[in-house]
Amino acid sequence: MLAPVLLGLQVYATYHSLSEISLQAVAAASLHVAAMLLVMGVVSVAIYEKVGLAILRRGWFNLDLGWSFVLIASGAVTLFTAA
Repeated sequence: MLAPVLLGLQVYATYHSLSEISLQAVAAASLHVAAMLLVMGVVSVAIYEKVGLAILRRGWFNLDLGWSFVLIASGAVTLFTAA
């Protein structure tokens, strides 16, 4: 989140087209994505090497019911608050 500030990137309220986005902004976003993927990969390999798949067997839980409730609730809120 601090990368645009630390890199001194220009901030625009809105972009009228994609051609207005500077190469520096695209490079910063690409660097961020690459760094996040690298860190996620290293952490996942380290955890797999340390505990294997046992952590998934013990700690896995199904989110289907929760996501269903959230989807229904957000639909209801949208339906009843629409102008």
